[in-house]
Amino acid sequence: LYWQGRDNLRPGDMPPLIKIVSGWVPLIMDAPLPKRTFDDVKDRDEWNLALAMMQGMSAADVRRYFFAARLPMLIFPVGCCLLIWWWGRQIFAPWAAVAAMCAFCLTPVVLGHGVLVKNDLAASFGYLLFWYRAWRYWRAPTWRNGAWMGVGVLAGVLAKFSLAILLPIAPMVIAARHSTGRHRSLRRAAAGCASCAVVVYVGMLAAWQFRLEPLAFSELQAWKADSGIPKILPKAVHVLSAIPLPGAFWRGGMSLVRSNHSVPSYLLGQTTFTGDPWYFLVALAVKIPVAIQALLAIAFTHLAGVALSGRLLPGDWCWLLPGFLYLGLASLSGLQIGIRLVLPAIVFLLLASAKAFEKMSSRRSLRFTALALMLFLAGRTAHAYPNYIATFNLWVSDSWRGLGVLSDSNVDWGQDLPALARWFGKAGIPRLSVSYFGTENVWAYFDERQIELIAPPWSAELTKGRTRFEPASGYYAISGTLLTGQYFAPPYRDYYSVFRGMQPVGQAGGSIFIFRVP
Repeated sequence: LYWQGRDNLRPGDMPPLIKIVSGWVPLIMDAPLPKRTFDDVKDRDEWNLALAMMQGMSAADVRRYFFAARLPMLIFPVGCCLLIWWWGRQIFAPWAAVAAMCAFCLTPVVLGHGVLVKNDLAASFGYLLFWYRAWRYWRAPTWRNGAWMGVGVLAGVLAKFSLAILLPIAPMVIAARHSTGRHRSLRRAAAGCASCAVVVYVGMLAAWQFRLEPLAFSELQAWKADSGIPKILPKAVHVLSAIPLPGAFWRGGMSLVRSNHSVPSYLLGQTTFTGDPWYFLVALAVKIPVAIQALLAIAFTHLAGVALSGRLLPGDWCWLLPGFLYLGLASLSGLQIGIRLVLPAIVFLLLASAKAFEKMSSRRSLRFTALALMLFLAGRTAHAYPNYIATFNLWVSDSWRGLGVLSDSNVDWGQDLPALARWFGKAGIPRLSVSYFGTENVWAYFDERQIELIAPPWSAELTKGRTRFEPASGYYAISGTLLTGQYFAPPYRDYYSVFRGMQPVGQAGGSIFIFRVP
């Protein structure tokens, strides 16, 4: 619909970049839209419309469309990979930059989410590109580099609404560069800001297809009355909407803000709507490979000494601070549904790991240590294949134990129905009861003689008056996100608690757990 100029679906919280990159594929492949009129399409939810599309396709067609649409998305992980190498070789030794690039390529969370049509790695690329161009501007503050910094801002904003924070950061960087020293100049600062602003503004208009429909007064009033939106934001939007910008930009941003405290997060067995400031630190502790954690410990220990001795250059903060800035802001957010949300911070941590490789090159024994860490990382990553999304590090060891710490997209995107079908084919059991979290068609892999579907407790009608499921004897396959109860209403959070006290007899991929009830 984006490429046809008809994308007016709700909630609109996904900026256009991945639609631009990936949306042309189903268009040229003539993916069948639902056989209905689109007179009221603006009142339809885009996710429900996508499900209706898939229901009209065969399982083979769904896989074909998804595979083809995912291929263009590879430009974002590949772009991150090349930019880590290119920037790293300008800061560190060239071979250390190659090693940091390899660490990025061997990180399971990158491999797991790099195959999805999702904006996490797109945002990572945009965030990395912006700070690289900011670093270049600091070294050579010209209007051309200001325009290139605008390209970085644009890539970030078009990938993820939360990266709208780059809009004020860009002029702050330019102003700081021209406030002292031999580059102190109000005229040059104005030229840098102007070139940056022109690129961002024209790019945003083009990406939203020059739709400049104004915000309705009723929309502003609804935002002011919404308890999930800070009161200052509608007022700020009301003032800033004097700048001719696409209404979809404001609506998408507000939709993201509204979801900030409306999506439950799960940490260490507890569910909350307000988030936890420790969420992403815990996620990094249990999801980032131990080898990379060791490299980061070496790198930042050395960098702390360099900073304390005053040997850091001002421009170095362009690659040292952004990861911590993003991680800090995400930790204050209520939207905490997976480590994938801080992939932009992880990319900067991996860039900084090049300092560890550079430091360890000073002695032969340390060079062997660096090589051993990389080989260990490669071996662990190969062992995890293909279950990268649900991979935990050695501190937790597997996704079953990991469910006691994290849930949602840290484990479960509904990706493991094919693995469950393979497990069932080998297990030799007559029948399996399945409770599945996801949108793939279960009946594409099983028939009614093989499985019985158990409805999760999404509503009181589905539970038949029970707050806890009482299984009869037999085999049960339950998705990890359903086991934690994160998305259920409070009375049903422990609906599957009987299985949480058991030990699985099998596992499909990393996200579906099989139990035997005697």
